[in-house]
Amino acid sequence: MPSFPPVLQSLPSGAYIFDKDGTLVDTEVVWVETYRRLLAPYGIVHDLDTHRRMMGTSAVDCIRLLQERHPSFAQGSDAVAALIEDRVRLFYATREEMGVRPMAGAQDFLEMCVARKIPMAVATSASRVDAERELTQLGWHNWFGAIVTADDVTRHKPAPDIFLEAARRLTMNPAACTAFEDGLNGVRSAHAAGMSVVFMRDSRFGITPPSEVALTVEGFGDLLAS
Repeated sequence: MPSFPPVLQSLPSGAYIFDKDGTLVDTEVVWVETYRRLLAPYGIVHDLDTHRRMMGTSAVDCIRLLQERHPSFAQGSDAVAALIEDRVRLFYATREEMGVRPMAGAQDFLEMCVARKIPMAVATSASRVDAERELTQLGWHNWFGAIVTADDVTRHKPAPDIFLEAARRLTMNPAACTAFEDGLNGVRSAHAAGMSVVFMRDSRFGITPPSEVALTVEGFGDLLAS
């Protein structure tokens, strides 16, 4: 059986709850390109600071943030639904071009968790159809005792609801869970749920580790090498 990473031994291991985009699956870069294409017809360049603020939030909140940041973008609540449809269409096209790839080390880390019988769940702001398609494509779907998506909660990250629901479905106390996240909204969500948080820092996005995290790593490779 694979050795348990020493760096995680001080953190709860009753269950591991993972964000999907940018944590397990390398789709955050797909979202960056999606928003670049969505904004380009308006003469707007999608900037990294705005994207960092969008990471982990709902589709509606993402569109409203873009409206707030860019006055030349389509404005008003009546435009939101159409923009979300465009966003989905562009995401599917971009994902088809770029492919669905696991984050480095994710496969090995999940296999270790399965071997050690650690209960696992996914808590993602993606839709159920997208989450299940990607996890199935990677061969991971059956490894998770719960897959909680944006379709399952009313309040999205940074509210704690999605992580609380994942713990509930695993019949685990949130305090016995460790969450794995790559975005600030997700970190705040998991922390508010009462979980310890491992921050999966992606150097491509330059996010400073927030004070709420218990551990910061550059990826699963850091955990597997420890």
